[in-house]
Amino acid sequence: MKKNRFASSSRYGAVLAAIAAIATLTNSANAAVYSQIPAGSLAGATGLQSQFDADPNVLGDLSDFATIFDNFSFGSNLTVTNFSWIGVYTDSPTGLGSTGADSFTVRVYSDGFNATEGRAEPSTLLTSSTFTPGEANETAIDSTVFSYSADFSPFAVTANEQYWFSVVANMNADDDQLDEFDVLLPVNEWGVVMSGIGDGESIQNFQTAANTITPFFDDFDYAFSVTAVPEPATGLALLMFGGGAAAYRRVRRSSRKNVANAAV
Repeated sequence: MKKNRFASSSRYGAVLAAIAAIATLTNSANAAVYSQIPAGSLAGATGLQSQFDADPNVLGDLSDFATIFDNFSFGSNLTVTNFSWIGVYTDSPTGLGSTGADSFTVRVYSDGFNATEGRAEPSTLLTSSTFTPGEANETAIDSTVFSYSADFSPFAVTANEQYWFSVVANMNADDDQLDEFDVLLPVNEWGVVMSGIGDGESIQNFQTAANTITPFFDDFDYAFSVTAVPEPATGLALLMFGGGAAAYRRVRRSSRKNVANAAV
């Protein structure tokens, strides 16, 4: 198991030095997108580890040793349909000896409060889906940084309610190790790229000792986005309203025509 929190740390200082910006929220006739993914190239980006190892090889190591969480909300009742995020491997997943992720699990939690920290935190698990790298559209940005986009089983979110997004890579987590020729082998570690966009609140649960998970309440964000559409009931109501209005107009036109014909 990796004994520090970073999947990649070459630009950590630069990320923390960035001025936080408000997450973008764009709307169209068909969808709303909440995004904390920075514009421009993300090659060489930095991430914190978020990974599930189903078969730890050290006594006391936990499977869920590293998990990130970040919050999001929308201003109206919507149905979430897609999550996108940027991830980073410590070593290239196509390199010799590196397996890459078997799959990715995305979870959404309700909002809670940590009285000790005086900060919000994830509470109840609301929904979860697991995707293969292909289903998550894993696409290389450089040799270690990848973009992801996965269509999610639709679920409703309430206006102005805060929710928590989490994604982990399901893959074995090997420490730095040497082969028989003292050559450093690639390391199976994956994390989510950090972002200077957002409200400056995120959490990483990380194993700090044997059988011990510690929550770290951080002042930066992660690069992810959420796509949502109007709730089906809302769309149906609008459709019914539109259809009713059209029928009303047809009745009025028909009535006016009949009146005109009667006057002839």
